[in-house]
Amino acid sequence: MSSSTRMIPPMPTGPRDGPVVRLHPGAAAVLRSGLNGLATALPTDLRTHADIEAYRRSGASRRTTVEEVANRLGLIREERTSSACSVTIFRPVHRDPRAHVVFLHGSGFIAGNRFDGVDVVARHAEPAGADVWTVEYPLAPEHELDEMIDAVLAIVVDCGADGLPTVLAGQSGGGGLAAACAFAARGRGVRLAGQLLTCPMLDRLERPSTGAVRARPGMERSIKSNRVVRGPRGGLHYPAGRARGSGRHGSHICRRGIGGAVP
Repeated sequence: MSSSTRMIPPMPTGPRDGPVVRLHPGAAAVLRSGLNGLATALPTDLRTHADIEAYRRSGASRRTTVEEVANRLGLIREERTSSACSVTIFRPVHRDPRAHVVFLHGSGFIAGNRFDGVDVVARHAEPAGADVWTVEYPLAPEHELDEMIDAVLAIVVDCGADGLPTVLAGQSGGGGLAAACAFAARGRGVRLAGQLLTCPMLDRLERPSTGAVRARPGMERSIKSNRVVRGPRGGLHYPAGRARGSGRHGSHICRRGIGGAVP
């Protein structure tokens, strides 16, 4: 069995550092089955552009649609296409919005579309009285970081033209991009009311929080292979042929941290 399809082993039973999280046996069995299936279906060892294309195709086969999101959450949808990128706006049915949320999807800056994970924020649109602008931002390696930031901030400016507060939200890779955009917004005078970052990719994943999963093959592959390096103009790309774990080059979007940006 290849490393990309290797099953995740059972949780270790011996002593370990940090708090012990205990799951109900039934829940643990369901999670284990789902994780094993994901490890089999989704490539994680991404070295070349062909690997990235395979990763995108795998994700696209399980992708949700705008109709499914709107119907599931009972929201009105509106499509917009700007010079920067496409945007879908989910609006509450029974109330006018009091704020805007601009959402950036996950998938490591290299894959996914604007409907992936949008439920994280869109499910709160009706009770919060907010509309959700979910953005099809440009992806690496075809585009660089500056292009991603420019596209997102163009939507933020458009979104905030009515004077309502705008919150920039993102999940996983989209959370890292949202934090980078918050820095850029501060420098360009673009006003944000806040950030909502869900499990954001903010650094090289070389932190103690990942130490507990290093012995787990699926997570170890993800930690080592989901790295990007800076291109010649500060952009991001996955270099073909570079060995995994080339630590001095690995860098996520917000390696400098998010201190000083809007909370």
